[in-house]
Amino acid sequence: MSRIIDDTVEIELNGKKYRARLDLLAIAEAQYYFRSRGNKLTVPQMFEAIQEEDYMVICNLIIFAIKSCNPSVKMYDIYDLMKFANRHEITSQLITLINKAMPQEDDDKKKEETTENHQAEND
Repeated sequence: MSRIIDDTVEIELNGKKYRARLDLLAIAEAQYYFRSRGNKLTVPQMFEAIQEEDYMVICNLIIFAIKSCNPSVKMYDIYDLMKFANRHEITSQLITLINKAMPQEDDDKKKEETTENHQAEND
């Protein structure tokens, strides 16, 4: 059974608003972009880079999340809207995107189901 998940977030960059979604395609596009520049990053490494304020990762995840909902938007148009003075707000919006993409309740539910299935197999 599939369910519809509203995993989009409104991102505001220098007064311009976009819908964004941090889905598998956005992450894969970011990984491809990094790899093409000689920097192979896994998802855990990207999350660590965000904590370390790596703006190459932060900016590109935002860009590919925006492009996920707005494919015709050009990367450099988004880059132009990202101002260093707004770096904390941009990072905060990315964290909101991550939290929306990977809700904690789903992880807890999966852990419960896995535990229940494992217990049923052992009975």
